[in-house]
Amino acid sequence: MQLYRTSDYAARWPNHAVKKETIVYLKALGSLTPNDAVIFNHVSGYTGTDEGDYPQPTPVEEYYTGRTVLNFRKIEDLKRDLKWLRERTEEPFDSIIVSAEKDGLRDVARSLHLAGDLYALPGRYALVVKGG
Repeated sequence: MQLYRTSDYAARWPNHAVKKETIVYLKALGSLTPNDAVIFNHVSGYTGTDEGDYPQPTPVEEYYTGRTVLNFRKIEDLKRDLKWLRERTEEPFDSIIVSAEKDGLRDVARSLHLAGDLYALPGRYALVVKGG
């Protein structure tokens, strides 16, 4: 039985490879601002990594964006984390808030009193808020 599973796994190699579209998307996301930035990624549904209020980002996301990625489910969590980070940092940083829902992203910006530039990416939207 193990031999069958091993040969099946090897036949589909590289079955863990990152899709080219994903790499292009993540690199575009990371290049939305030249400044230091943290990506706040709104996650809904099952991610396969962690089912708490803070699903873990994959190493692939941070590697290809070149940024710290923090996932969140609730706007309240984003608000608390953003405030906490901004109060403790010595240098300003930009925030890139990402969501699949354009209207939801506008609601987040409105509820947090944020203004920034909205970008459309494949399957996602990003709001870039300059540091301060």
